[in-house]
Amino acid sequence: MKFRYVFFVILYVIGIVSLVSCSWRKSGERSGPPPAVYTQSASSIYTDRAVLNGTVNPNGSAADAWFEYGTDPALLRWTATPRQAKQPVTTLLSFKASIRGFSPYTTYYYRAVASSRFGTQRGDIQEFPTGEYYVAVGDSITLAEGGRGYEPMLSDLLRNSKGYPITVANWGVGGATSVAGERIISLTLSTVPWAKYFLVMFGTNDAYLPRLIPSGKGKGPGDPGYRGSYKDNMQKIISAILAAGKVPCLAKVPYATRSSIDISSIREYNVVVDELVAANNIAVTPPDFYSYFQEHPDEIPDGIHPNKIGYESMANLWFNALTQLKVPLSEEPLSNLSLRMSSLTTPFVSIFPQIPQMGLTHIFYLPGSVKD
Repeated sequence: MKFRYVFFVILYVIGIVSLVSCSWRKSGERSGPPPAVYTQSASSIYTDRAVLNGTVNPNGSAADAWFEYGTDPALLRWTATPRQAKQPVTTLLSFKASIRGFSPYTTYYYRAVASSRFGTQRGDIQEFPTGEYYVAVGDSITLAEGGRGYEPMLSDLLRNSKGYPITVANWGVGGATSVAGERIISLTLSTVPWAKYFLVMFGTNDAYLPRLIPSGKGKGPGDPGYRGSYKDNMQKIISAILAAGKVPCLAKVPYATRSSIDISSIREYNVVVDELVAANNIAVTPPDFYSYFQEHPDEIPDGIHPNKIGYESMANLWFNALTQLKVPLSEEPLSNLSLRMSSLTTPFVSIFPQIPQMGLTHIFYLPGSVKD
């Protein structure tokens, strides 16, 4: 009996020692430092994607690192990226996450996060805008040879000025009149639903002798001579853009020296442009390509189309018009962006078989987007 009593005392003492030992070890673990994590600037920012960057010091314990991001400035609601395992070192380690599916014209907030058995730490919240998408619609002056007119230069000017990504897509169509523009705009809007701003310039082919399109100057719907006029066609283009929740920006029809262009009609079209800007409360003052090329005819060597210097001038005039506003262009975020396209080279005749009825002087292709 005495032996059995001694045996149980020994077991009891061993148990107490074991519990104290375990308690000491766990207490020691809780005193270890959690990982240190730092949010770094985002990179490779486009209208729909970006790379988030961060650094983490695991402080000697295995750790996981990830990002939390969203449109809430306080990140009370967020989406987390997949966790990335980090080795138990005591030095700073870089980590990043590439994210796609962002909406244009939206400010996103994000922070770096790291966790180990000693706790979870979150870095400072940083932000970035996803940029803007413009579409240039018009005739061969907009299109230019090879589809590279003023758009790339305007994209660079806007990006350098605003400090975030800008895309100006070239949707110019060779031979297009305002009639063609009115019939094409719905397809353009549905093909690039993420675009917000539309730079519209038609009129040179409307003034092509001998079949002139009447200007409709000073007229309104229901007035004799309004239906089918340049003003009627341009108003339909503007209305379609506004109905889609986009922003139309008009340009004055450029001056031309070619004898086949009726310059008096172009002057009337430009009066109509001013009337349309006023009637539709368009914030952007139309860049005056008529006055500019009238003073610089050497920049339109074939009498219609600008040379390289001429396109640089057009880019600068558009830039001044778009940035020198009393009230900045609206930048509400777009949603329900289900379509992403980087280029389109499908013959338009396969999309719209009714080419002969569209007021075009020749068959054309849609160019791809010009991106920064």
